Amino acid sequence: MQEARNSTSQSWLNLAVSKTSHPTGPGTNDWFFYRLEMTLTVNGTSYWGDYPGLGSDGQAVYVTFNMFDFPITTNSALLDSQIIILNKADLNRGVLNFRRVFAPDGISGTLVPASVIGGNNPGNKAYFVQVSLPTFIAVWALTDPLGSPVLLPPFQLPVPPNGGLPGGGAPQAGTTNLLDTLGEEFKAQGNAFWLDGAIWFSYTGGVPLGSEARVYYYEVNTHKDRKSTRLNSSHRT
Repeated sequence: MQEARNSTSQSWLNLAVSKTSHPTGPGTNDWFFYRLEMTLTVNGTSYWGDYPGLGSDGQAVYVTFNMFDFPITTNSALLDSQIIILNKADLNRGVLNFRRVFAPDGISGTLVPASVIGGNNPGNKAYFVQVSLPTFIAVWALTDPLGSPVLLPPFQLPVPPNGGLPGGGAPQAGTTNLLDTLGEEFKAQGNAFWLDGAIWFSYTGGVPLGSEARVYYYEVNTHKDRKSTRLNSSHRT
C-alpha cells in the first residue's frame, strides 16, 4: 500500500496484491496493481489523505486517511477521516471494487481499522479505534461494509489521562537521528486487532519532555449491544 499525491489538487491510493502466497518477482506476473483517486472535494476545496491506516477481515480490506486541504503546507486543515472499503475477493481476482465512507466533520482523525484474527468474527461489521481526547477512546462500528455501509456514531470510553508527547524521539542504531514515536494524544498508533470479541491496540504518550516514551495498550470488549461495551487497560514502560 502506498499513498501518493501531487502538491495542488489530487491524492491517490496505490495498492499491490500478490497473485499467489509466494510471489517471486516485482511485475504483473506475480502482482495485481491498483490505483484509485481518493481526493475529496467539498465546496470547491480539494482535500488529500494522510496518516494511512490498514486493516482487513474475511470480506474486505480497510484503508483510512485523515483528509487535509490543498495546497500541502504545515498549516493544512483537517476536514474529516475517509474510510476506503475494498472488496477482498475482487482484489484477489484482479478487480477493483470499493466504497468510501467519511467520518463526520469535526470529531474525526486517525481512525485505525481493527483487523480480524482468530476463528471468530464480529459479523457483518468492522471496527475502528481512535484516541479522540487525552482521556477518551472512541470505538466506531461500520455496518454492512460491502452492501450499504453505515458508520455508526462512536462510543466513547474513558481512560486514564495518558496523553502527552514522547521525549523527543527514540534512538536508532548507527545514527544520531531520533525516530518519531508519534505520541500525540490524538493518535491510536500502529495496528489494531479484533480477537474473540475484543479489540486490542496501543499508542505512545504520557511522559514529560526529555523522558522515555511509554507504550499503552488497551483491550476493548465489544458486544451486540454497543451500550454494554467495557474497557480494560494497562501499560508498560
